[in-house]
Amino acid sequence: MDTIKLSTGRKKDNLNTSIIALYFLLCFFSLYEFQLILINSLIVLLGLYLFIANFNYIVKKHYSLLWIFLLFAIYSSACLFLFQDRVTYTPIRVMVHFALFITLIRYNINSVVIKWGLYIYVMYMLYLIFVRGIYINAIFPGSSKNIVGWFSLGLCVLYYVAEVGKKNIQNANLHFNLLPAILTLLLCLVTLGRSNIVCSFLLLFVVLWYNLKRFSIVKKMFFTLLIAIFTISVVYIFYDLLESGLQRFDQRGFESYERDLMIVGYRDKLDFYTFLLGVNSDQYPFTILNGNFHNSFLGGHSSFGLMFILFIGFIVQLFIKNFFKSFIFVMLSLVLLIRSYTDAIMFIGFFDFVLFVLLFKIKKN
Repeated sequence: MDTIKLSTGRKKDNLNTSIIALYFLLCFFSLYEFQLILINSLIVLLGLYLFIANFNYIVKKHYSLLWIFLLFAIYSSACLFLFQDRVTYTPIRVMVHFALFITLIRYNINSVVIKWGLYIYVMYMLYLIFVRGIYINAIFPGSSKNIVGWFSLGLCVLYYVAEVGKKNIQNANLHFNLLPAILTLLLCLVTLGRSNIVCSFLLLFVVLWYNLKRFSIVKKMFFTLLIAIFTISVVYIFYDLLESGLQRFDQRGFESYERDLMIVGYRDKLDFYTFLLGVNSDQYPFTILNGNFHNSFLGGHSSFGLMFILFIGFIVQLFIKNFFKSFIFVMLSLVLLIRSYTDAIMFIGFFDFVLFVLLFKIKKN
C-alpha cells in the first residue's frame, strides 16, 4: 500500500513538474511577441487546470490564502478597470500565480528539470550571441537585453527553491550545485545588464555561503579563490564585449535617467486617490516609454494601489523577524526583489509565484 501511494505521489510530482516546465516554455515564447493572445490564453488555461485540480486541497489547507489572492484580484480590478480605465490581464494573472504557488508548495517539483531548462536556455542565448552574432538587444522583440539575463536569474532562483524542498524531504545535508548560479552569472555578464550582474553575483554568494558554512576556513578560502579565478578568467576572455558595460556601470552605477524620470513622475502624480488606487501609466512622462515604469514597485502600486503598500510592509516585517532564522529564503527573495527595482518584471510578471513560495516558507519557518 505504501509503495502504491509513493508511486502515485511521484506521478503527481512529475505531472506538475511538466506543467511548470510548460508554463515557462510559454513564457519564453511570449518574449518573441508571437501569437501573444494564444500564449496568454494557454497560460490562463494552465492556471485554471491547476486551480481546479488543487481546489479541495486549497479549501482544506489554504482557504485564507485563497481569499487574500481573491482580494488582490478584485482590488486590482477596481484600480485598473474602474479608476484607471485600463484593460489588462492582471486580475486573472493573480489567480494564475496563486495556482502555480499552490502547486509548488503542495508537490515536490523535480529540480533536475528546472536545472536542465536553465542550462538549455543559457546555452541557446550564448549560441545566439556568439555563433549567430545576434545583437543582445535584438534577441527578444520589444524587450531589452536585461530580460535575457532576468529570465535565467528567475529560473535559477526557482531551481534552488526546488532544491531546498527536495533536501528537506530527504533530511539530507543541504548542499547546492554551484553550476546553475555560475552559468547564470556568465550569461548576465555577457548580456551586460548592471542589475542582472549584481543580483547574479549576490545569488552566487548566497549559494557559496550556504555550501561553505560548515567547512573549515581553509576550504572556504580555497573555494572562494576558485570562484575568483573563474570570474577573472571570464572577464579577461570576454573583456572586449564587457568593456562598454563595465565602463557604464563604473560611471553610472544603477542610475538611469529614464528610471529616475519615472520615479519622479510617479511621485508627482500621487494624491489621496492615486495613493489608494494607483497611478495610470497612460500619461506623461510614462508614455515616453510606452507606459513602462521600468520599476516593478511602481508597476505594483499602479496595479494594486494601497494593497501593494500593505504587501510590501508585510514583506519588510517578515524579513526583519526571520532574517537569520530563514536566511536562505530571505536572500533568494532579495535577489528577486532587488532585481525587480530596475525593470517592470514582477508584480505581476513571470516569477511572482516563486516569490510567494519563498515568503510562504519564511512565514512557515
